[in-house]
Amino acid sequence: MAALVLQESLREDLRLVEQLQPDVLGQFCPFAVDVLQRGVNRKRLAAASQKLGTDEEVVGRIVEALAYLFVESAKAKCTEENIKQVLGDVGIPTENVNVISQSYSSSLERIEVLLSGFELSLPEYAGLRWRLDMEVSSRSLRNAMEPSFVVELSTTTEGRKDSRALQIDIAGMKHLAEELDAALREEQSVHSRRVQRYIR
Repeated sequence: MAALVLQESLREDLRLVEQLQPDVLGQFCPFAVDVLQRGVNRKRLAAASQKLGTDEEVVGRIVEALAYLFVESAKAKCTEENIKQVLGDVGIPTENVNVISQSYSSSLERIEVLLSGFELSLPEYAGLRWRLDMEVSSRSLRNAMEPSFVVELSTTTEGRKDSRALQIDIAGMKHLAEELDAALREEQSVHSRRVQRYIR
C-alpha cells in the first residue's frame, strides 16, 4: 500500500465537511462516487446547496474533494482504517470521518471498476527530430527561398514504437508553436488542474 498524502488545497476542501451533519454527509458520499462515473450533475448540486442554505460552489468543492479522496485512496490501496487516520489528521470530526470511511469501504469495488475504465492506451511522446530544408534558388528562379521543416515524431503505444515524418512550412510551424503554447497555458488553468486531480 502506498502512503496517501493529501495536498493542502484538498485538505482545505475536506475541512468544509465539518459544517455538515453526518446524515447529510452520508448523502454526499454516494454523490461523489456518481461524479466519478457521470460527471457533476448541476441540478443535483443546486438542489443540495439550496437544501443546506449554502453556496453552490462550496457544495461543489465538497463533492469534488470527496471524489478525489476516494480516487486517490483507491489508487493507494487504502483500507478503511487508513482513511480514518488520514481524515483524523486533517481535523475532521470523528462522526464525519466514520461516515466517509464507511462510504469509501462500501463503494471501493465500484471505484476500482471506474478507475480501470479510465486507463487509456494513448500514444506517448518518445522523441522528436527535425531539420530545416531550404531551397535557395533554381534554374528558373533566383533568390527564391522556400524554407520548410522536416519533422520526425516518435511515439510509443503499449511498448510498440511508431514514427511519422511530416513536412511543415514556416506558417504551419508558427501555427503549431502557437497551438502548443495555448495548450501549455490551458494545462495550467484551474479547470485543467481539477481534471488532472481525477486522472492521476
